[in-house]
Amino acid sequence: SFLQKKHWQQHYELSFELFCLATKCALANGDFVSLKLLSEQVLKYARVLEEKLPVLYYSICALTFTAQFAEAAEKIEAILSQLGETLPEQTSSSEMLSIVEETLVRLENYSVSELKDLKRMDNSVKKITMLFLARLHHCLFLINPAKQPIVTTKMVELTLS
Repeated sequence: SFLQKKHWQQHYELSFELFCLATKCALANGDFVSLKLLSEQVLKYARVLEEKLPVLYYSICALTFTAQFAEAAEKIEAILSQLGETLPEQTSSSEMLSIVEETLVRLENYSVSELKDLKRMDNSVKKITMLFLARLHHCLFLINPAKQPIVTTKMVELTLS
C-alpha cells in the first residue's frame, strides 16, 4: 500500500476523502469487490453517521446494479430509520389513501410558482436522504410497487420541510 500504517489516525481527512473517492470510482468501474473492501474501511473509521452516508449509498447502488433489490430496500430502510425517516411496515389501502390525501392537502397550499421557487435543498443530510429515497422508490417498483406512494409522499414531505 502507498499509505502509511496509521494513515487514518494521522491524516484522517485526507484518508477519508481518498477512500470515499476510491469507493465511488470502484462503483463507476463495476468493481464491487474493491467497493466492498474500501467501504469497509470508511465504515470502520468514519467518526459519525453523516460521514458514512455517501459510502453506504454507493454500496446500495452496487446492490441495485446487481439486481439485489430486496436487500437494497431493506438496507435503505434501516439507514433511513437511523436518519429519523421511518416508513410504515404495513399499510392498508385506506391508510395509503389517507397518506396521499394528506400530502395533496399540503401541496394545495402552494402555487406552481411557489413550488418552483422553493429554496434549493442545501442540507447535505437531507440531500443524501433524498438519494436513498429515490433509490428505494426504484427498488420498490420492482419488488413492492404498492409501497411506492409512501416513498413518494415522504420525498414531498422532505422537500417541503
